[in-house]
Amino acid sequence: MTTPTPSYLSIQSVCDQRRQQMIRNVPPPRINLVSPYETTNYTKFDLDMRRKAEILKYQKGSTKGNTLTKKQQWSQIAKGNYQTLSPSYLNTVTKKETNAVKIVDCSSSGLILTPLSASNVPPDPNVSFLYNDNQVPLYNYLNPISTRAYGFENNPVDPNAVFQVVVYNNTICESNIPNRIASILFVDNADQNAYTISIQNIPLAIYIKGDLSGGVAVINDTILNNAIINSIQLNAYYNDNLVPDRSLYQYTYYPNTLLQNYNLTINTNTQVNGNTFSGVQYIGTVSISNILLYASHGFVYDFKLNVNMSYISSKVPDIISMHTSLIANVTTDQISLYACSIQPVLSTYGSIPTLTISAV
Repeated sequence: MTTPTPSYLSIQSVCDQRRQQMIRNVPPPRINLVSPYETTNYTKFDLDMRRKAEILKYQKGSTKGNTLTKKQQWSQIAKGNYQTLSPSYLNTVTKKETNAVKIVDCSSSGLILTPLSASNVPPDPNVSFLYNDNQVPLYNYLNPISTRAYGFENNPVDPNAVFQVVVYNNTICESNIPNRIASILFVDNADQNAYTISIQNIPLAIYIKGDLSGGVAVINDTILNNAIINSIQLNAYYNDNLVPDRSLYQYTYYPNTLLQNYNLTINTNTQVNGNTFSGVQYIGTVSISNILLYASHGFVYDFKLNVNMSYISSKVPDIISMHTSLIANVTTDQISLYACSIQPVLSTYGSIPTLTISAV
């Protein structure tokens, strides 16, 4: 009997991964060439000579390149191609720079002057010899139009990073529904089979909203409305397939009383946004470590947060309905309270932190 192929190895799964990679394929800003003619002291002759020398190395598009076998190297030595030119001869070599004539003495620079004929280069009245000066910048060597050298480059901000990170801000997390809060895309630097991932400081807020269409202008609900965070669980997904836990995830809460009851109080004499009240209150962060993931260039993983919440609605008849949930990766501009309050509140928290992901 043939064993069925797991869904995460199917063709559809591969296509899904490719689609996610293309979604994250962000091009860099438009090409912005910096001309060495304006930013350096090198002349057009210097830059042209450097480019000629690089082209004559024949390193592009050749499997052999400029590498010679020992037999070929000995053949060149025997033919005298490696003989040193005398200083008196070097001092007679000239090159044209604009309208001036400059003596090029390469005796102490390590440069090797080569006649054009030795490189099968047609005669040029402005060039007597070819030489390669590595101190001159290589400019305009590849044509960006024909080679697409300016094309899509997905290098991480940190050149040593093994993955790129995408954070989804202000994600509403309904109870018992996995909600994507971040993704990672492994890049060329990922040279290990697996990495242990840590997600630090996921900022959380309680979101409350309700209906005040009961008709009373002044509402003072002194009966506490309890919103209870029972649990928070993070899961990693490869496409839409849950990645089995290969290690024990470790959770750290700040404050350590993050999983608790929150009192929702409605006390208003105005009806905001028609007949509704709402509020968003920052309550702290959760960090998860010891997440073991297999890695290879191009692998995309999604991290989804699954929260379990319960709440006791108000018994005041003027409040028709009330609903509460969490917001992950909440930003400062979302914090607001209209016609309600949420307790307890962090006494001092400064600025809301930003989620970060690292690997070991």
